[in-house]
Amino acid sequence: MVAGTTNIARQTYFAQFFSSASLFACGIFIPIVLERQMNADSMLIGVVVTGYQTALFIASVIIGRAADIRGRRMFLRIGFAMATFGIFLQIIATSPFVLLFVRILLGASAGMISSVLVAYFMYETKGKVGVFSSLGALGWGFGSIVAGIVGDATIIFAYSSGLMFVAAIAVFTLPKTDEVKHAVPLFPKRVFKENAAVYISVLVRHIGANFIWVTYPIFLMDVLGADYFWVGVIYGTNAISQFIVMRGLDEYNSTMLVRAGLAMSAITFLLFSMAQNFFEIIPLQIILAISWSALYVGSLKYVTERSPEKATSMGWLQGMISIAGILGPLLGGYLDLEIGYRNTILIAMFLSIAGLAIFQISKSRERNRKKTATSS
Repeated sequence: MVAGTTNIARQTYFAQFFSSASLFACGIFIPIVLERQMNADSMLIGVVVTGYQTALFIASVIIGRAADIRGRRMFLRIGFAMATFGIFLQIIATSPFVLLFVRILLGASAGMISSVLVAYFMYETKGKVGVFSSLGALGWGFGSIVAGIVGDATIIFAYSSGLMFVAAIAVFTLPKTDEVKHAVPLFPKRVFKENAAVYISVLVRHIGANFIWVTYPIFLMDVLGADYFWVGVIYGTNAISQFIVMRGLDEYNSTMLVRAGLAMSAITFLLFSMAQNFFEIIPLQIILAISWSALYVGSLKYVTERSPEKATSMGWLQGMISIAGILGPLLGGYLDLEIGYRNTILIAMFLSIAGLAIFQISKSRERNRKKTATSS
């Protein structure tokens, strides 16, 4: 990399690490705050999580497209400024409904960050997406472990706001460049069609995953006997493992990575449902990290290799993850109440299998269309 590109890479790496640490550190304790301080049940917890994910989805899709049209640096600045403010506001949230409003604001800012930062990095540095993504995982691990050690929501929210402020400084000092721009229609039909196999598969798998994550800290504490410290260690184990694994995935074929990620997700969720104590979860977090690393890096590679409109294609990928974050928590909160945590996790396993089947069928149809076009 030339000197200017190297400096941009450093600053975006910095922003990726600290923004991920910030968002995950405060996000872990939202279900616990809702249940133990605000007396919310699983359904209301699901509503708050859904509000965040709905805002994240809308911002990812709209801002991803806008960034390809108007340039990415401006939207990065807006997103990081909003996130710093939104995280701090969680300190003064006194009821589930106030917290829902604050999380919606934070979800919108997180959507800007997630859909635009990686696109900015790839356009301006031509760097490796696996390495970039791994720094987000490392930030998640750092934030999770510190949050688990502190164990106090108010302190964690203040700490998270400080981390995001540091990330915002890195973004606001990014140099002005001649950004590549694209004319993108209101609904990018071609982009969606090119990447439909991954979009739909990730959506189905991640709906099931969100059945688990919506009340995962509560499951760890109330069912498996973990405390705040061990919740942080469990999340941190996953994140640090992702950091190690993601860095080595850039050289692999994107289709192979997606298949491996979906298959391993199903295996991981099956093993989750069988765990009897939180110590058994810790090695499973490593398997989970491998499965998600393969699926996430594979999906990023898949959509950016097939579409020149990188912010738009990644915005829709993040949008699928966010739609799953809308549907999954609501359904998961209901299922937890009706059939219990373990049976809900088993349903998540079957949805990962369904995601793999959808991807396989989509790829087979794509190959058949290419064969037909070639023969004609």
